[in-house]
Amino acid sequence: MAGVSGTGFTLTNAGTITGGLGGQSSDGGAGGTGGQGGNAQSGGTPGTGGSGGAGGNGGDGGAAGRPGNASGLSGSGFTVTNTGTIAGNNGGIGGSGGNAGAGGDGGLGGRFYLSSSRTPSGAAGVAGTSGSVGGAGAGGVGMVSTGDSTLINSGTIAGGIGDAGNGVQADAVDFRGATTRSDCCPAPPLVGNVVSTSGSTHGGDTLELGGTTDATLDGTLSASAPTSFRYACLRRLHHPAQDRHQHLDDHRRQRDDTQRHRELVRAGRHPAGQQQLQPGQQQHPDHRRAAHVHHDGHGGRGLWVSFR
Repeated sequence: MAGVSGTGFTLTNAGTITGGLGGQSSDGGAGGTGGQGGNAQSGGTPGTGGSGGAGGNGGDGGAAGRPGNASGLSGSGFTVTNTGTIAGNNGGIGGSGGNAGAGGDGGLGGRFYLSSSRTPSGAAGVAGTSGSVGGAGAGGVGMVSTGDSTLINSGTIAGGIGDAGNGVQADAVDFRGATTRSDCCPAPPLVGNVVSTSGSTHGGDTLELGGTTDATLDGTLSASAPTSFRYACLRRLHHPAQDRHQHLDDHRRQRDDTQRHRELVRAGRHPAGQQQLQPGQQQHPDHRRAAHVHHDGHGGRGLWVSFR
């Protein structure tokens, strides 16, 4: 289960919140033994007994169940301030398949018309196949919002890893509902992808990166799978103190531009390496989905990315 889950709650975390560890799935049950073959009718040829019926096939072993996984925090309508760690836990390993059932015994042969020293019997049934091994559990997402939530984060948010630490890294943050806002100040460690599947419902979701120093976000910002949005070195826009008055005027103008959504970045798969993004910078003209990168206009705190 999730480390914290609910609706409409307020939480301030300076420690560690971790989802429950996915347990190993149960082993599959053994297949049943096949039934005994039926007795043969009397032989049609004098001196030869009829063959016994074949034994029934053994049942297949049951497939193992699938293990669970747990996010660090999940819910809707919440407000979370995190300076510690929120992490999904690792998924469990798959269970073993069940053993195959044994084949049934062959039936007795038919009676002889002439005497004989032995009575033939039918062939034994074929054993069943073993059950399949259960699939490994996925890692838990660090934080999941299903809508109308706010996260103010200066700590660490991390996704768990599947298959007891041997599998795939889970997402750090999943926005699965509309009007979710995540303020990261300064740009913190996000271990895993940041994914929004809300689309344009109620204006979409917002990820704001702020702080007083430059930082690096090395991951993926995704507005819909499989299309992904990769940004490296999302830079805080800061200015020398002696030029503050002039830059405050600039900030006001930039804020107005932000409100009119004039600063648009067409987003898609980012080439390898780091790239510094400025408000309004266009990466590629042919991307099918859009994310908006804005200066926040408040003392040079940073950039924010909204999914539309």
